This record gives sequence, structure tokens and C-alpha cells, in this order.
Amino acid sequence: MLGKKIVAPPDQLNTCPREVEHVWGWFMELHTQRGSNGFGENSLSFVDMEAWARLTGRSVRPWEVQLILALDRTFLLQKSEDGRRNKDSKS
Repeated sequence: MLGKKIVAPPDQLNTCPREVEHVWGWFMELHTQRGSNGFGENSLSFVDMEAWARLTGRSVRPWEVQLILALDRTFLLQKSEDGRRNKDSKS
């Protein structure tokens, strides 16, 4: 599955399965606090997630951590692809 793009039907583009809506919300909380390194945004780390969970009182299960990391990888990959496309279109 890695490396393959998943294309959702248009009516499902803005939906999230109810069973994982909380994880999407958690990802968005973490995302808003993301750091950068001068070249772009940093990926979320276990340290970031542990501090966030401790400070917010969240009890995060291992599969939820893995889902947050997958969302983060997807975000950063898409951001990188968007940047390349923008650079190519200006050439």
C-alpha cells in the first residue's frame, strides 16, 4: 500500500469514519503546534505526542499513535509534492 495514492469518491473527500474522528482531532491539535527547521515543517515526534498526551490528559492507544504518525507522513508527503509542483510551474 505504501507509495500508492488512494483516491476517494468526491462525496467522501470531507468525511472521516466516526470510529477515528477523535484521532483526526488529536492530529489536528498536534499539527497546530508543529515546529519547523527553516527548510520546512518538522514531523511529529514521540516526544511531541507524549508531552501533548500528558498535558491534555489523553490516554492514547498504540494503534492511535500509529494512525497519527501515518497522517503526519501523508501530510508531509503531500506538502512536499505540492512544493515541487509549485516550483515546476514557476520554471
